[in-house]
Amino acid sequence: MKIAKTIKSLCTPALIYFSISIVALLMMVIQNYGSHDRYCLGSFSCPSNNISLIFVAKVVYIIFWTFILNLICTSGFSSISWFLVLFPFLFMFVALGIMILQGQHIESMCGIKKQEDQVESMSGMRKQTESMGGIRNLMD
Repeated sequence: MKIAKTIKSLCTPALIYFSISIVALLMMVIQNYGSHDRYCLGSFSCPSNNISLIFVAKVVYIIFWTFILNLICTSGFSSISWFLVLFPFLFMFVALGIMILQGQHIESMCGIKKQEDQVESMSGMRKQTESMGGIRNLMD
């Protein structure tokens, strides 16, 4: 039960990182269960010779960063530890916001282009009707 005691002694940022990482790791294990030659992550997959080695590397990575975050936190820099834990989430929301704003900008630009196209087509139609009006005058 030394592992449980060690986990309970983690500072909050390290514990949150560890918990989120373990949940994500379990979801990846479930997704890749039964597959021996392809590693899947969401809708993406790639060939792999040794999937178990990938998961061992992920476990080592999680333990390493949990240790680093706990070390930073216990050294009195808990705000830096919180920043390192929350930065990926903050970055994701900022990037998502930028993409949404860019999408709205592109849509508005497309709307302007559509309006310009409509104006051009309307002026083209006016020219056609004017020329047809001239033909009608000739026929009368």
